[in-house]
Amino acid sequence: MIQPVSGRSIFQDYLDKHPEGGLQHIAYSLPIAELEGAVARLTAKGYPIISTFDTPIAKIVFFDTYDAVGVATEIMGITEDGARLVEQWKHAGGVM
Repeated sequence: MIQPVSGRSIFQDYLDKHPEGGLQHIAYSLPIAELEGAVARLTAKGYPIISTFDTPIAKIVFFDTYDAVGVATEIMGITEDGARLVEQWKHAGGVM
């Protein structure tokens, strides 16, 4: 679950249109080395990028797939550090 706390974002934009909340996006993860190819394939199919950001564990790209699937699509290119962190979360029962 995501709750925007300040400023404009795709999450706040969604809540402005759907104050009752709901499913705003679906997310897929892949190794960071595969991200560029995934981005190229989605943009070639006509899905525009609506937001991107980098974190120490992943580069994240959101696509406007609302018309096609009803929600945005998030692709996370997971770094090696990110993959290690995900494994730690799995072994801890998925709790941060």
